[in-house]
Amino acid sequence: MRSSIQLIAALLLFIVSSRTFAQYAEIDPRTLPAQISAQQLIVQAAPGNLDWHAWLKLAVLLQDAGSYRASENAYRRAIALLRAPDPLTVADIFDHMGTMYVASGQLSNAEPLERHALAIREHQHDILGTGVSHMHLAMLLLNRHDLQSAEAEAQSAVHLLVPESVHRAAAASSSTPSENATPEEKMTALIDLALVKCASGAASTALTNLRSALQIAHETYPGNSIPVGYIEFLLGYASWKGGNSNDANILMSKGIDTLALAIDWGQPAYLGALRQYRAFLVDTRQTIEAQRVSAEIARLDRSAAPPSQVAALQNPPK
Repeated sequence: MRSSIQLIAALLLFIVSSRTFAQYAEIDPRTLPAQISAQQLIVQAAPGNLDWHAWLKLAVLLQDAGSYRASENAYRRAIALLRAPDPLTVADIFDHMGTMYVASGQLSNAEPLERHALAIREHQHDILGTGVSHMHLAMLLLNRHDLQSAEAEAQSAVHLLVPESVHRAAAASSSTPSENATPEEKMTALIDLALVKCASGAASTALTNLRSALQIAHETYPGNSIPVGYIEFLLGYASWKGGNSNDANILMSKGIDTLALAIDWGQPAYLGALRQYRAFLVDTRQTIEAQRVSAEIARLDRSAAPPSQVAALQNPPK
């Protein structure tokens, strides 16, 4: 269960976004190294070395690349350069830095930042930002396996970001804050709640949330995009946990195929999805296919590792 939850947290970061960081969030993995190099040159030059915006962009790019130590240092530099900042800007930076800590497994560092961001947003009456904070806290608590608290946070996020999924008639007849929530925020809130339900043993009730998220994905992205493939994969995951192996096999396989086309080879979250798919194949005794996926995981592990690590992968310590 723990490895599944860690996979979920990593994959969630693919579609999580916020209004402040939208200009940095849509990253093409194939060009990410070049973007990081260009941004490093900017922050090394004057006046870039005193520009918190430049350091913040570098922090987000490094976070997307999985370079968490360097990302943490860039976030700290951005915070140090802030001068009389708007409270909501501080909340957004703390929140984004918190997601970086969650992705790197540093939950004790993440929670104070996320709760500080939530307190600021609530005090500033930022309804959508408050919903995002609840969403990220739910993911953090899911990683800790505090399922009761995670579900409460996830329900709060859906209530604020996707109220039409809770009160459809009322939402259809009135203006609500959800009109300004991004599709990514809506999808992630629904996915978060669904995954808490899966972890709580209520996978069958999670399918409705995931189908709503998939509808938003289809309305927003091409059919072969990362969000569509990811949610199809999660529908398969929920079907598996709910005892429907036939649907799980179709949906997980379809999701994996879509992710393989959309995500650059060696991407950590794609490898995580493959590992979870292998777990399903082993559980359902599909031995030959599980061996094929295992071989693909090993190949991608080698291709993703720096040259100095390939030998260690091939010759692990005894």
